Amino acid sequence: LVREHRLQSEWAFHYMRRQGTGQRTESYEQSIKMLGQPFHSVEGFWAHYSWIKRPSGEEHERMPPSTDLHIFRSGVKPMWEDPGNRLGGKFVVRVRKGLAARYWEDLCCAIVGEQFGVGDEVCGAVLSLRFQEDIISLWSRTAANMEANERIRSVLGRVLNLDPAAIGDYKPHNQSRGGPRSTQFGSPDQGGGLMDRMGSGGAPPGPGGMRGQGPPVPPGGGRAPF
Repeated sequence: LVREHRLQSEWAFHYMRRQGTGQRTESYEQSIKMLGQPFHSVEGFWAHYSWIKRPSGEEHERMPPSTDLHIFRSGVKPMWEDPGNRLGGKFVVRVRKGLAARYWEDLCCAIVGEQFGVGDEVCGAVLSLRFQEDIISLWSRTAANMEANERIRSVLGRVLNLDPAAIGDYKPHNQSRGGPRSTQFGSPDQGGGLMDRMGSGGAPPGPGGMRGQGPPVPPGGGRAPF
């Protein structure tokens, strides 16, 4: 039997196809679908991640526009109204079309690998595909925890190879109706992504060293159903 490499926390992927503005909270909540099952190991992460369509690439293998993909702690719904998110907020990174795949993979690996070092203050992240640009949001649990949020900003900049000062302002969820200020970024680093920089000595129990071993069998045949 192959020994699983357990993560510190259990996570889950969700997705939603946006149908336009004016949705009620109940309709919004019902439109969020879990992909597969919650996972608690490196192998479970790669099984799900490899099954999910990509933000860019060949048409039959990429996610359609107006799709939101979420990775959140198990038991926390990717909604502002969830008790785990209600007092929190988010950092927003806007990227040009075609660049989100690299950023998103690096961020997912950092999240499940607990690279932020703030315990459960990181709730999850959202990748929002739009026609003109793509948006990545990193959600934290407590807007008032300035120390944790400054560390999250710093690590987010390192993970995405961006100047932390260039990352958009932190936006508490209860202010999001006004629209977050954020910055559009250029291209990913040329020296390899997070998975290339993490060797077998990467901080356990994160995904370091697992990339070349290939994922287990995905939770369903073909790609994810969206």
